[in-house]
Amino acid sequence: MLHQNSRDLFDELMEKLAEKELKNRGLKSDFMHDKILDEMYEKFEYFESEVIKISNGIPIPKRDQ
Repeated sequence: MLHQNSRDLFDELMEKLAEKELKNRGLKSDFMHDKILDEMYEKFEYFESEVIKISNGIPIPKRDQ
């Protein structure tokens, strides 16, 4: 585990979170696991882009405040 880079660690964390969410929803299929993982990555990418916008000084639209 010490040889992993930050992306590997992030992917491992996302995988574990997806497994927990799969169990929380009472699901067992690999398809649903992959779907949940895809949803999590999409949400992360959205939030990451919003943080970048804020850090670059781009104003937050009134609808999002």
